[in-house]
Amino acid sequence: MFVSRWLPSCLQLSAPVLALALSAGGCDSGAEGGEDEAAEEEEASDDGEDTGGCPTGQTICDDACTDLNTDANHCGSCGWACEAGAQCIDALCVAACTGGELSCGGTCVDVSSSDEHCGDCDDPCAPGTHCEGGECACGDPVSFATDVLPLLTDGCNGENCHDSIDPSSNLDLSGDVISVLLDVPVNQCGSGVRVSAGNVEGSYLMNKLLGNEMCQGERMPRNNPALPNADLAKIANWICHGAENN
Repeated sequence: MFVSRWLPSCLQLSAPVLALALSAGGCDSGAEGGEDEAAEEEEASDDGEDTGGCPTGQTICDDACTDLNTDANHCGSCGWACEAGAQCIDALCVAACTGGELSCGGTCVDVSSSDEHCGDCDDPCAPGTHCEGGECACGDPVSFATDVLPLLTDGCNGENCHDSIDPSSNLDLSGDVISVLLDVPVNQCGSGVRVSAGNVEGSYLMNKLLGNEMCQGERMPRNNPALPNADLAKIANWICHGAENN
């Protein structure tokens, strides 16, 4: 039998042997091709985008590696371009922020004056304080005796609450209130104090009144509506200005 000298060496066999070789899967070149296809499949990311061998977190678009979370020409997917002047943030096209603004959740915010984003997107000011120049500042001064004490005693020193007979958490608000609040450790939390003069965020009293980041128990006053924002602001401002007995 005549066998062309142009056939691969693995196929230059007698007819019976040639048939056997073909039925077994052919030459090694076919196996190498299968390995190449597998390698190409591995270069595709789980979400279907072709990573093309790009670093982690990047995808190949127009023969170049890019980050789909920040590239305004390929925002979220290859070829999805943001409008002129917009920017790509977290794979979404948002209006470009100017001046001292930052993009917070896709919205441009002036962090020098925003009470919700003071100095940075994730830095809100405590109730009663406001943002000035990127720093949380105290509001108007208040009187403890006139503005704050009634809020604490009227709603919190009743029976089964913080009275003198069986005060909850050993906090008796029927007597000298400042002495049982100012710099008194929060025993049930293992750290922190009830009121830290000048530090609203570091005063656990505010956590209990707001009902957030509490180590145990319920929002205060218990079994009553939450204090209005105006009343919370008075307590926060009292703490912010030094928690004075005035």
